[in-house]
Amino acid sequence: ITDFHITFIGSGEAYENRMKVFCQDNGIENYVTFMGYQNNVYDILDKMDVGVICSKSEAFGRVTVEYMLSSLAVIGADGAGTSEIIEHGKSGYLYNSGQADELANYIKSWVQNREEMRKFGIEAFTHANEGFTLEKNTDAIYEIIVE
Repeated sequence: ITDFHITFIGSGEAYENRMKVFCQDNGIENYVTFMGYQNNVYDILDKMDVGVICSKSEAFGRVTVEYMLSSLAVIGADGAGTSEIIEHGKSGYLYNSGQADELANYIKSWVQNREEMRKFGIEAFTHANEGFTLEKNTDAIYEIIVE
């Protein structure tokens, strides 16, 4: 499969260096871009199809929600906040953290079936818009405080 491009957004010099070496060692450096920290990711996300969140311990999952509100099909590590946001098989896929083959299979399935990928993106947007907008989260926090 050569019809893909991976973009890493965020900073972390040690991690980024390891990933660059991995890409070079595996001959995929032409398929990967490292963007570093970005103040506004929405213009970047508008050009993407899939959002992948591999963090093992997302407290809330702000990045996951940003992906979903950008209508991206989402794949996340099954744990912490991410598993509370993604509805597996409906608004995205959850994979077992550390299981690279499982993650790769989900990505591959969407690369090979872009119509299904788009449907997941639409469902992800709907799900996030119904439950995770800034206004809804602010209202929920306010309710907790005043109780």
